[in-house]
Amino acid sequence: MNFLYRLLDIPFVYKLSQSLLAPGAHKFITSRINHLFDTLPAAKKLLDIGCGPASLLWQYGHFPVGLDLSHKYAVAYNKNGMSVVGSSDQLPFADNSFQGIFSIGLLHHLPDSVAESTISEMCRISSGYVAILDAVFPKHPLLRPIAYIMRRMDRGEFVRRQDHMISLLPAKRKWVIDRFTYSYFGYELIQCVSLPFTSTEALSRHALPDRPQTPMAKKAEGFGMSRRKLDDSQCLVRRRART
Repeated sequence: MNFLYRLLDIPFVYKLSQSLLAPGAHKFITSRINHLFDTLPAAKKLLDIGCGPASLLWQYGHFPVGLDLSHKYAVAYNKNGMSVVGSSDQLPFADNSFQGIFSIGLLHHLPDSVAESTISEMCRISSGYVAILDAVFPKHPLLRPIAYIMRRMDRGEFVRRQDHMISLLPAKRKWVIDRFTYSYFGYELIQCVSLPFTSTEALSRHALPDRPQTPMAKKAEGFGMSRRKLDDSQCLVRRRART
């Protein structure tokens, strides 16, 4: 298994594995990110934490600074952008250095203590928004056995359930929480977005609305992939400070 994980450090193998093991993921996630950019305030300075060999944000004309722990990924990233090799829980940037921070598929590779430090660091260096998209276990594993099994086999050893993921968010900021399916195998992501507003009302105005159904969305429903909306009481979350 370790040999397979080392193979995934090769950018070409990583991209190929994403296409084979998560069919449809690229289109679903890029559609969601496109909607995020329509919703979030404009930001000129962006950072993609855990960027891998390429940033999904490039497709929208955004070229964020990338940060990854892998030197191989950083070299590949530098062919089209600028990256830094570094640890996500000790970001080598000053406070408020960026107007927007993205983390896509990183946190399930990190234990709780490191994941919490990473999110705190993201908030520290952001003068604007923080957007996190990360893998979670299916809400109903029996209905999505392939997704559940693949999550158990994920090289990210810390795939979490939704409530566990939410518990890692710092209490000093307010978060809009959403959850969606992004692959024909039924994989699910949680989306946590924090904006630089102090009032619940201001943050709620930027909650992600429903989108009209596209042909792809209709096709997804045919695979039992209808989007799961959270109750209103769950959509806006502020974690209580731990005692």
